[in-house]
Amino acid sequence: MPMPAASMIVSLALFVATAATGAEPAAPATIETQALRGGLYLLAGGGGNVVAWLGGDGLLVVDTGSAAAEPQLLEALTKLSDGPVRLVVNTHWHPEHVGGNAALRRSGAQIIAHDGTRARMASRQVMSTDQVEVPAVPRDAHAQ
Repeated sequence: MPMPAASMIVSLALFVATAATGAEPAAPATIETQALRGGLYLLAGGGGNVVAWLGGDGLLVVDTGSAAAEPQLLEALTKLSDGPVRLVVNTHWHPEHVGGNAALRRSGAQIIAHDGTRARMASRQVMSTDQVEVPAVPRDAHAQ
């Protein structure tokens, strides 16, 4: 029996949240695409993992990797489907989760996230354990 769409989104979000590498690369890495099952793909590399689910009318993407790997992400998604990215689900506010948001929004994708994730994306954050300051995500890359 097929999994309901809402359950699939939650499952994808949990998978990506536990699989992300958390490290911003010095130079963009090659993104390796691995078919998982039933139109579900893992795009690994470039500082974070992205999951894409190919539907009949386009793609659902969970997280968007780092900004440095945005061109490679767009290329990998184009190889999966000539259909548009319809929906992006951000599981977290760190840069390796939201770096490709603006490019996908410009291509027509809707971006969604938990209220807490959206609030953190909208303002400067300080990661005290690593002494790293993360600027607010550009307005065109915010979750709705």
